[in-house]
Amino acid sequence: MNFEPVETRDSRGAASGEDGHEPAASAATRRGLIRAAVGGAIAAAGITRLAADPAAAKRPTAEDNCDPSDPDCEQFGAGRPGGRTGCILLGASQRGNAPGRFGAGPAMPSPVLAGLPWYEAFDSPVKRGAAYWIGTGSNWGMVRAAHAVCLRPPSLPDPAEAWSFYDQGYSDACVGFATARMLSLFNTRFYNGTEMYNAARQYDRWPGANYVGTSVDGGMEAAMVVGGWRVANLKTSGPFKSDGIRSWAWLETSDDILLALGTKEPFIRLLNSWGPYYPREVRLPLAALNRLVREGGNFVSAVDRPTGSL
Repeated sequence: MNFEPVETRDSRGAASGEDGHEPAASAATRRGLIRAAVGGAIAAAGITRLAADPAAAKRPTAEDNCDPSDPDCEQFGAGRPGGRTGCILLGASQRGNAPGRFGAGPAMPSPVLAGLPWYEAFDSPVKRGAAYWIGTGSNWGMVRAAHAVCLRPPSLPDPAEAWSFYDQGYSDACVGFATARMLSLFNTRFYNGTEMYNAARQYDRWPGANYVGTSVDGGMEAAMVVGGWRVANLKTSGPFKSDGIRSWAWLETSDDILLALGTKEPFIRLLNSWGPYYPREVRLPLAALNRLVREGGNFVSAVDRPTGSL
């Protein structure tokens, strides 16, 4: 059955600016952006137009990632006008806050929540054959945001309806939508991403609510403590703790991520939450994954499956 996206607009709309963008922040390096969420500098995280490095200040073009002479290579549009920014807080992860130990439970394969420095080139995936790709060229342009996505294990199908259903609009709720997508892959149900986002902000590492976005560990905590809000026939109900996870763990290396996903493919499969304004699924090469891990991307996965999926 087809469902329409629910509550894709953020009730705090003014926090993201009139055009859906966060105001630009000044910082010295990309690494500084990724660490900016630590301590009290929460408002600075994920709000940037930093150059990746001095040599990469040129804006990426289709030719950087897609050979125009290749008839099987074409560039996907850049999504909604204005793009989206600033929906996740990246920082030095507090590894001690995970309730589980990776590899200790029966959850593999498991979806992975990824908090990534989102480069300009990622806005416009390129198509090779039947698949869309990001991170294939050497020039990714500037980091324009920090963004959360769900990585899909090849063995867990993603229904076609999920593509249009999971659309965060111009809200800051990417963590909530990525967490909801994870629960969908586990339980074959649809979940309310906005409710998951609000819950993640209650369980992330920062007090109060005077900041924009949240963190992927907040999303995992919400899935563990409260479960998920089901959506059926355009109505939200819950939360259902039985739909959640039992524990989760940080993934420190690319090898950990591949093990959690249960894959030996030379790429990972990424599910975004921008609805039909972005391809249903994109692929990221392992070399690009290694780079994002080195640059401080945050990756977490369930250690134990939801009770409802056992």
